[in-house]
Amino acid sequence: MKKYLALVVTVILLSVMLFGCESETGPVVTDTTQTETQTEAVTETTTEDPLTLNPSLMGIATKYGELLYPKRWNDMLRTNVVEKDGISTVEMFATVGEHEEIHLYDILFDGEDGVCIGAVTIDGVKIYVNLLSYDVDFDETWTEEEELTVLAMKEDINYLIDTLNELG
Repeated sequence: MKKYLALVVTVILLSVMLFGCESETGPVVTDTTQTETQTEAVTETTTEDPLTLNPSLMGIATKYGELLYPKRWNDMLRTNVVEKDGISTVEMFATVGEHEEIHLYDILFDGEDGVCIGAVTIDGVKIYVNLLSYDVDFDETWTEEEELTVLAMKEDINYLIDTLNELG
């Protein structure tokens, strides 16, 4: 009798699981009008200027497009774009306090040095983007606030890496 009762309970539970899940999700309905509307909305969002979407970022002009970096560092950041041997390099420098200019990063388009952080596709050609980071030697003339500012500027390279796919 116990085996029969266990079998009935198992069948009931199995039935509830199978048919209960179907009633929660309901029948599958395909609405092409809704899908087309959603696709159009996504297209409109992705074609908008990234600087308009996020005004806290500034653009660093390159021949491949604009690299995005936090605008809060605008007064302390200097960039220099160098074209040499088919490699486009964006050099990033910081001036904090009364200290001399510090070389933070080089972003190399189609270069071999550094660490690959992504790629851009221009006219069907994939161009790898590498990052070359420079160490900063702090001495006793640096205040704690100045050191933290430089470290924050170095950390904010993540904005540039995250938005790299906006190029090309």
